[in-house]
Amino acid sequence: PTDAFYNKLVSAITEDEALIGMNWYQEALIGRVQAMAAKDLEDRDNLTFTKKQLDYVEQNFKNPAVVEYLVDQIVTAYVKDSGVDHLAEVAPVYSAKVTDPAKKAKFDELCAKWARIAVGQPSPSFKYLDINGKEVSLADLAGKYVYIDTWATWCGPCRQSMPELEKLVKDTDRDFEILTIMAPGLQGEKTEEEFVKWFDQQDYKSVPVLYNQDGSAFADYQVRSIPTEVFIDSRGKIGHVQLGAISNDDAKKIIKELQ
Repeated sequence: PTDAFYNKLVSAITEDEALIGMNWYQEALIGRVQAMAAKDLEDRDNLTFTKKQLDYVEQNFKNPAVVEYLVDQIVTAYVKDSGVDHLAEVAPVYSAKVTDPAKKAKFDELCAKWARIAVGQPSPSFKYLDINGKEVSLADLAGKYVYIDTWATWCGPCRQSMPELEKLVKDTDRDFEILTIMAPGLQGEKTEEEFVKWFDQQDYKSVPVLYNQDGSAFADYQVRSIPTEVFIDSRGKIGHVQLGAISNDDAKKIIKELQ
């Protein structure tokens, strides 16, 4: 975009406390902040982008109500997507700008959920049936390294990654187990029986596929998008959470570094 675009964006979307309750104004306001923060930003990792947004808000907005809304939205979005491992880097701004008790209580609740799956915390326990009706639980895998891949039948990249997981099983010398947990709901296959029939036609034999039709695993591990990868060490503790697809080389490196 040209400078004229950014200038127009700033002049058209101004801070106005009287409009802060309108959804369209909220979306426009966040859109302006994100566009201006992303301008000339080469490194778009979530933490860097979040910091740039907060810096832009502090430098360009003065109304306390508008600033509080923006900071709450920006930091909450960061935690929802990335957890609390680096929360200390943005928490001071949140504490300084957000005073509404309801907002703070909701944010604290979100952080508490993420804290339960922070690195070093015991993994949530689970017990699910695989597509062959066999019960698989985390307790049964005690002492092993566990790599959980979340996927769905409607996710093309997820299906494409399955052969890579098969290769990873054969190409890693540590005592570990790969599990894939399926998101609730099927696409294309109207029933679980149809899905099993489709799955039997694929060359995926080494990686158990677990049903999670109530979505509890996705809630426990704060999965907001797929694929999300969870690595659990031999002590049953969270070793790494990866948002988005991961290469086998990176997965092997993570597994090697687990305790």
